[in-house]
Amino acid sequence: MNEPNVLEMPSQPVAPEVPASLAGAESTTPSAEAAATPPVKEGSPENSGLDYPLDWTKTNVALHGGCVATVRRPTADEILEREAEMQVEVPMGKDGGFVIPDPTLNDEIDAKLFDLIKIDVTGFKGTMMEQHKAEALKGLLQREVYVDEDFELDHETVPVLEEIGNGAEPDFTVLHNMRPPTESELKMYRRKSANGEIKPGKRGRQKFVSRSNLKTAMSFYALWLVNITGATVEGKAWTEEDRAVFIAHVDPLVQRHVVNAVVEAYTVKLSD
Repeated sequence: MNEPNVLEMPSQPVAPEVPASLAGAESTTPSAEAAATPPVKEGSPENSGLDYPLDWTKTNVALHGGCVATVRRPTADEILEREAEMQVEVPMGKDGGFVIPDPTLNDEIDAKLFDLIKIDVTGFKGTMMEQHKAEALKGLLQREVYVDEDFELDHETVPVLEEIGNGAEPDFTVLHNMRPPTESELKMYRRKSANGEIKPGKRGRQKFVSRSNLKTAMSFYALWLVNITGATVEGKAWTEEDRAVFIAHVDPLVQRHVVNAVVEAYTVKLSD
């Protein structure tokens, strides 16, 4: 398999202006259910039926107590840097065991990225705590991604749904149509997606070094993607000519969610 070089993929750009579909909406304060989505056209009470603007530039994120943070779109490079900083080295005991680090230790990393993309915070009194910043970033990045329940192995494409929004019903639904992976591709992805490896440490003891598979997932996303529906870039729907542009606007974390959903679906179907 000729794996695409993700390092040559264009960085996720930030559109210089708000897309036409969002014009006049920047002053709209969203409900908690719409906290992690770009603002919609002013006067539209519901997002149902609208395409998701992949090239959104800024949005509002609801915080505790009715506070609202306005943030810009994080770039792909910033997401990749965050991922790299989350990797850890854990000393192993004489018995070969090790303790998984407390996941809240990543709050400092998320808070740093929040400070980088923050435009404004309203309704917040006093100093914004690291935990609140981390929760705001997680809310921005939150997605529900899964393979359509009607998918079967003999289908020509694998439909992966990305639901955006925290309400009972999603504010937006983006469909990532993926081609079926080959058996060798599935094996390669699993092998390259190992959580980490054991390396020699100090005083003869070993250490577990975690490893990110984000760049690997981005490579396979570009390899398997057929098209995207329910989303736009510069107000335009997917065309094959704009393939690279659309891929560059899909958040790296979403790309990994989509690829993992495909791999998991095949793993379940093949084991039935």
